[in-house]
Amino acid sequence: MCLVKDIGTSGYQGAGYQIMRSFKIIFIILSCISLGISILDAEDKMGTIKLPKPKLKSDVSLEEVIEKRRSVRSYSSKELTMEQMSQLLWAAQGITDRRGFRAAPSAGALYPLEIYILNKDGLYHYLPEGHVLKKKIR
Repeated sequence: MCLVKDIGTSGYQGAGYQIMRSFKIIFIILSCISLGISILDAEDKMGTIKLPKPKLKSDVSLEEVIEKRRSVRSYSSKELTMEQMSQLLWAAQGITDRRGFRAAPSAGALYPLEIYILNKDGLYHYLPEGHVLKKKIR
């Protein structure tokens, strides 16, 4: 089963920061990666997993996607593939510009969103720079 948990935290970080900088939003995606092999096999010695490149072209138009978009409250027991997870992470916070701008807007380009993946192999932090997952805990 793939669940998304939104945990909001906030804390003031000093006078030099804009108000928006004081808020961190953390998404934890639970039990979502199924590779047919252990995710551990995809890790390098530093606990980093290089994700597949996201698809930038589609056979479906933006208008068709908007028309068919619906909120669904039933969850599948089928796990996401590494390619699906890569696409989801890129769409949420991936870098879309050589200057470092991301897929999701952010006031002042502060990007207070952090994304973590939690599955049976451990907790991973998504790093948009490099489009990688970095192991935090096993």
